[in-house]
Amino acid sequence: MKKLFILLTVLLSLGAVFAQKSQATTSEAIDQASNLGLESGKLQESIDNTQEAIEAKNPILEDAVKALEAANDALSALDNQDNDIALEALAAATGKLEVVIAAEPDLALAPVDLSIEIYDSGITTSKEANKILRLARVSLNDNDAITARLLLNSLASEIRIKTVYLPLASYPDAMLEAAALIKNNQPEEAKDVILTALNTLLITEEYLPLPVITAQALIEQAEKDITDGNLENADSNLDLAREQLKLARALGYSNVSYADLDDQLIELKRLLKSKEPHASALAKLREGINNLLHPKK
Repeated sequence: MKKLFILLTVLLSLGAVFAQKSQATTSEAIDQASNLGLESGKLQESIDNTQEAIEAKNPILEDAVKALEAANDALSALDNQDNDIALEALAAATGKLEVVIAAEPDLALAPVDLSIEIYDSGITTSKEANKILRLARVSLNDNDAITARLLLNSLASEIRIKTVYLPLASYPDAMLEAAALIKNNQPEEAKDVILTALNTLLITEEYLPLPVITAQALIEQAEKDITDGNLENADSNLDLAREQLKLARALGYSNVSYADLDDQLIELKRLLKSKEPHASALAKLREGINNLLHPKK
């Protein structure tokens, strides 16, 4: 108990309570980023652009959504022992699925729901993140898995994208099978088939690191500073962008390499300092960080 109290005291001295994972709203994340010197609305703009790109990449198919709703309607009708209404609902579901398949015959999974949430731990530097990682390792070495888990959970700083898909290979056949069972006076078996189909919905989660989005906003701010002739501010913002990329790596978002981007940031700083042409380097950096957030398939 004393050891846990000491650990929590150390965490409090870092300026955050990590006894539980917390979800921050967009406005809170922006407030925390205001200390980085970004212009008002700059980070919000980057977050909005990221969310728009996510939604464009994962368009919801309304006909598939209606098919899912119709399947649930069929279940409700069967619960109310109204087989005729259930058959109508299943026919509607089948019809909507036929529309989806006709429009996109090669589509295996139809997206029916998309949710986007922002989680932010409030950690702003790689130094803070590394301190927490060290404490987590100490806890694991002491066989204190609970404290280690709480510490590791506190490292989330991301946009979390959850997508629900309807499998087109099995779902239409399930609707037809359920309808056949109802016609054969087997409503309970039909309910089981529909429930099984509903339980085959596929859920995927993706994570976009908030520090990378913040780095993108800082690079865009630096670009504006360069245009305005404020090279000192531009240099400072590029340093802050480097730190945000280091933070992303420290928080565990290591599925990509940040080394090339860091090299590009250093090179851009050198070009600005020596007053050499920098447009090409800036464009390459902008493209690199955009590809990091929105990798091409």
